[in-house]
Amino acid sequence: MLQGAGTELDPFLITNLAELRTEVTNAAAYYKVTQDLDVRGTQYEAEWTECTIACLQLDFDNKKIRNITTALNNDIFKYNCASSTIINAKFENITCNKHMFGHVTSYSTMTNLNILNSSFSVKWGGNTAGYGLFGIRSTTVDSCEFKLKISGTVEAIFWTNKTYNRVHVNLTGDFSLSKVLLETFSGTYGDYTHFFRLLNHGTKIYLTGNVGVKVPANTPFLFFANARNTAYSAYGNAAYYTQCYVAIKCNFTLISGTVWGSQSFARFPTSAYWPAANFVIADWLTVDDVPVSWISSDRGKTYVVTESQAKSVDYLQNLGFNVNAKE
Repeated sequence: MLQGAGTELDPFLITNLAELRTEVTNAAAYYKVTQDLDVRGTQYEAEWTECTIACLQLDFDNKKIRNITTALNNDIFKYNCASSTIINAKFENITCNKHMFGHVTSYSTMTNLNILNSSFSVKWGGNTAGYGLFGIRSTTVDSCEFKLKISGTVEAIFWTNKTYNRVHVNLTGDFSLSKVLLETFSGTYGDYTHFFRLLNHGTKIYLTGNVGVKVPANTPFLFFANARNTAYSAYGNAAYYTQCYVAIKCNFTLISGTVWGSQSFARFPTSAYWPAANFVIADWLTVDDVPVSWISSDRGKTYVVTESQAKSVDYLQNLGFNVNAKE
């Protein structure tokens, strides 16, 4: 029997790994982790099988959960509820080849997963099953940090119909990007591969690192892609990106065939594929590793800066970027 009442002010208390795996089952309840959880030395050290949970909120209270290696084709957690929040979590030394999160029915069943004020250190084997690292289509991410090492074949690393805000991703690895036929919202938009694929908006997304990427021929590659959710109107029926920057070195290799059209296979969206009325980038920053020719000229303000300038809070604030020292 867990301590606590399961309310926001008096949550159920999770004191060990067994309780996390077996006792988080009330979709209307609040839970709080009281100590670091280490899989090493437990029966799940060799491989972590899927853990089914249900909760309104799971607060890790800045405690660590670490040393998870998932069984083949297993998510780390399977949700059995429609809405949930993970907050103040520190996932360390995680290895998985499917998704961090899933749902017992389908990846579209869960309508609202919030991941707030958390950090992730993950080796991700990738997959071609869709919905990226998290695996839940309706995921909102705010104030999170990621250290990701990617391998295998992926469609999109981050894929959601919600929003990403104040996210820093440090990316390493050597991986392949597969062709993706985007879902139809008001038409078919062809085959694309992405780092981020958002339907709504992303703010203050910082992408850094050094990766090798293999991309298929005749397939545009987009760092930040807009899936054109015509049901979303806050930004003119458009995905909206603001105060984002890319400071990443990518070594691209074409898998086969010729480069798509007359464009580079590594590029940002252009109006031919994402009409200006349906795609907005404002206050865009890229460090000098990324050629400015990748960026469309009609996408708001674009700044090409040096690495030292990108690390200077004063310099970025003078450009109009609302950053602080922590970011």
